[in-house]
Amino acid sequence: MPRALLLALAVLILCACTTTGPVRLDPAGARAAYNRGIVHRNGGDLPAALDDFTQAIELDPTDTDARVSRGRVYLRLKRNYDAIDDFNAAIALEQGSKADTFTSRGNAYLRLGKLAEARADYSKAIELKPSSADDHYNRGLTYSRERSWKQAEANFSRALELNPKDVGALRERAAARRELGDEKGRLADLDRAKGLEYAALLNAPRSKGAVDLDDKSYGGYFIKMRERIDNVWVYPPDAAQNGKSGTVALEFKIARQGHVLDVKIVKTSGYGILDEAIVRAVRGASPFAPLPTEFTKDVLTVTGTFKYVLTAPRKDPAT
Repeated sequence: MPRALLLALAVLILCACTTTGPVRLDPAGARAAYNRGIVHRNGGDLPAALDDFTQAIELDPTDTDARVSRGRVYLRLKRNYDAIDDFNAAIALEQGSKADTFTSRGNAYLRLGKLAEARADYSKAIELKPSSADDHYNRGLTYSRERSWKQAEANFSRALELNPKDVGALRERAAARRELGDEKGRLADLDRAKGLEYAALLNAPRSKGAVDLDDKSYGGYFIKMRERIDNVWVYPPDAAQNGKSGTVALEFKIARQGHVLDVKIVKTSGYGILDEAIVRAVRGASPFAPLPTEFTKDVLTVTGTFKYVLTAPRKDPAT
């Protein structure tokens, strides 16, 4: 058999052994699976959402929305390395990558303690979207965890320029200023944070005639009451470690001499451990100062809201 024919046959055999057929994309099916994933994710069914986004990617490997969305589900499931893999793939596929994708990958790196990588991603997100207060806040966290207080303060300050009502940034900047020896600035930030927290009243049901804990009446009586509660209120460690946060609305009654008579939850945080901790704190802070003389009744009914906030990276935006 001629040598040329033998070579041709060899090439033909090699092609037959290595060819698996063309990749068949199904963009319409991929989009349907992606949309189901969004519905499941928004409904809190993360395993189903994960399956849907995976199916979308299998049907169309170029679907960056599905990869980013699956990465964010992985983040919520604390599968940070899997999340990073999806964000890497999305960034490689995207023409002009979106700022939000870098933010999400930065959040995964931050949770893994990879501060330099997280900071690089937040910086890229800021480059793409300079008006993002959350990315400046997140970058500030990378500096504060390295104890680079000047850079941390600068980033939290920029976050506050973009969002002056950011209580978290105020509290983080206060911590940085404490380390920098700026006591005046620290106290100013804490006072401003408390003022914003007091103003953010929860629309919770209340009894007729109840007075809100943030009411400025009675010569600061309620401010002192709030401070007394804050001094004994502790974030349950188990709840913090498991990422539990939320807002509790309480209603409680105070007798003329300042003793707490009754405490009830009018809106739950969604976690019993958090609700019980603030109820214990209110009871533990009793007795308060006697009721103001200008209050003529024997029992004062008070409503108040109490927020549990974890220091964590911000913003894994929905696609």
